[in-house]
Amino acid sequence: MFVWAVMSSDFAISRFKHLRKLLLVHGHWCYARLANMILYFIYKNVMFVNLLFWYQFFCGFSGSVMTNAWVLILFNLLFTSVPPLLCGVLDRQTAAHTLMQLPQLYNASKAFAGSSVSVLSFGSPINASALLIILLHQVIESPTLTWIHALVLLLSAASYFGFVLLFGLFCVTCSPPTNPLGVETLQMSDPLFYIICALTTVTALIPRYTHCT
Repeated sequence: MFVWAVMSSDFAISRFKHLRKLLLVHGHWCYARLANMILYFIYKNVMFVNLLFWYQFFCGFSGSVMTNAWVLILFNLLFTSVPPLLCGVLDRQTAAHTLMQLPQLYNASKAFAGSSVSVLSFGSPINASALLIILLHQVIESPTLTWIHALVLLLSAASYFGFVLLFGLFCVTCSPPTNPLGVETLQMSDPLFYIICALTTVTALIPRYTHCT
């Protein structure tokens, strides 16, 4: 009976003393591996779909594609599927001896347990960039700008960022089935968030600005 239980389990340990390493080291690694692998799968799928989408501007939105059907099928299925799987098996975010010496790192990796931070974090810079593009686009198009315009634009931006920050801090069950706990706090503490928003906003507005000038 014991042999069958071992064969059916994901992990098997012979002594309870090994539970510490199983939890703090292998548990941490598995958590990080799965999170990064899922994010990379989403990234590569979205990236390839965006290439097909942008091609529609060159073909009059006819629905045609710029590659043959077999490449279209195998691109995500075969050509780009093994690297993220390999990362999901072999990645070691932190050395084993460090994880054993600092048990608190396990809790740090679970800080957003139950939160939809991985999904909603993808949309956070998109929403922020869209807001900035819309507001600044109006600045470019407006022939008259006064302090009232500036005040309203600043209040609009402040109201958005204030709302999402408070929503992510206090409203854990207000948006089922997703959980926004900590999403915006995590995003806005990362310099990459501001770099993405700045680059996206500038890139989107350059054509409109050059056209207007």
